[in-house]
Amino acid sequence: MLTVYIADDEEVVRNGLKKIINWQELGFEICGEAGNGLTAYNEIREKKPDLILLDIRMPKLQGLDLAYQLREEGITGRIIILSGYSEFKYAQDAIKCDVDFYLTKPIDEEELLAAVEHIRSIVQKKKLHNEHLNYYQEKAKYKILEDMIHEERLNLASINYSLGELNLEADFYQVLLLHGNTSYKHLCQKLNVPLETNQIERLKKDDQDVLLLKGELIIRRLQQIAQEENSSSNQHYFIAVGGVVSGINDIYYSYHEALAVMERYFFFDNYTCIATKDDLPTGNQFTEKLTIKDSKKFGQNIYDEIKMHHLKESILLIQNLHQQLTYAKNSAESIKSFLAGMYLYILNEFKKDYPHYNEEVLTNAEIIQWIHERSYLQEIIEFIEKKVHTMIECITTNQSENIIDEITEYIERHYAQDIKLKSLAPKFGYNSSYLGKIFSKQSGKSFNDYLHYIRTQKAKELLEKNEYKVYEVAEIVGYKNVDYFHLKFKSFVGVTPNEYRSTL
Repeated sequence: MLTVYIADDEEVVRNGLKKIINWQELGFEICGEAGNGLTAYNEIREKKPDLILLDIRMPKLQGLDLAYQLREEGITGRIIILSGYSEFKYAQDAIKCDVDFYLTKPIDEEELLAAVEHIRSIVQKKKLHNEHLNYYQEKAKYKILEDMIHEERLNLASINYSLGELNLEADFYQVLLLHGNTSYKHLCQKLNVPLETNQIERLKKDDQDVLLLKGELIIRRLQQIAQEENSSSNQHYFIAVGGVVSGINDIYYSYHEALAVMERYFFFDNYTCIATKDDLPTGNQFTEKLTIKDSKKFGQNIYDEIKMHHLKESILLIQNLHQQLTYAKNSAESIKSFLAGMYLYILNEFKKDYPHYNEEVLTNAEIIQWIHERSYLQEIIEFIEKKVHTMIECITTNQSENIIDEITEYIERHYAQDIKLKSLAPKFGYNSSYLGKIFSKQSGKSFNDYLHYIRTQKAKELLEKNEYKVYEVAEIVGYKNVDYFHLKFKSFVGVTPNEYRSTL
């Protein structure tokens, strides 16, 4: 539907113009009207109608002056001047303003109809021509963009359009690749540009969104966003960025830099938003490929720590593996297979040793599928860490009460010896730090306090028999330093050994 705007200072004339011909049948829609030239000027600039009916004499701005200003500003809508004057001079002035028709009032219906039909024909032909031109220009632009990312040197002489005509001319260019979880709309919102911006060209390559930023302004804006959001932990999108180039033929290199970054997508942490070649490992950082044998070996090492209840050591092994995998020459898919094999080895060994373990609800096939569907290496590593933590927690919870009973019984039998938690813990399959925590939690005393308490109780029994001297009692219950024995005895009993014996 074409649009028409009516400007006349007489309301009765405007209403008459609306009804004198059937605008809708002619394919026009009245998009606005005004009673003075200034209002008409502002609204026509905003609405850009296809056809404008202008009264030659209007308050604030005359019709011909209005027509002249519109043409000066590049408004291309066709114009019909309506005038109560038939003087040749007015018609001459109208021609200078590129007015299509000069109709005198009162307006003749057939004359107006003929003028509108003629203008409609011209506008429609021009629109059709422009649509065809735009279509072929867009096709040419798309083909050129494809050639730019495929060919190291582009033969610009073979292009029928100039870069300016295709809106490809810029001082700087930069290629971006959007990962599947990142939408073009989201990027435009971040860059604060409309979806149809002329600062970005967009094409598809193997189902991948390839974007070409044009101009220093938008490239600088992307750099600002990268600095702001790569340090934020609540962003979840990924853009691979090529280098900034100044020549049209260098777009090829920017694209291939972005492609190299995207190929390493799996190895970035899931909070990296915008990555460049500076974020990639250098050649000498890469290590040899890991194999299926390595998968089992890593699984065995981690499981050995699990059986010893060594959570810290288990997690450290997994984190070191994460680092090694990041720089391994394996593909993302082979690393997923590596980790699936390693985790299933740990899980199956654990289930053999602890048949009552029923936390795992996925089948082996579902675990493999889940791992292969992950986008990031970090996700899989965190999954394995969580599962290892659960395994250690499970066996520790089931065994801790029995272990504490065994340790207290051991202290009862060996209190006179030089007992230390650090040397005792491995005998029970624990590290000393963790065993000390669960001992305190279960018994209500620290390991050392419990040992001193037992020694004090045994010392009281010996003092009550009155068969040994105080220093001999100290040695019998495990104290080499009699002064230290006095100190500990008084802290538990409230009096010294001699004072305790004197009260008997």
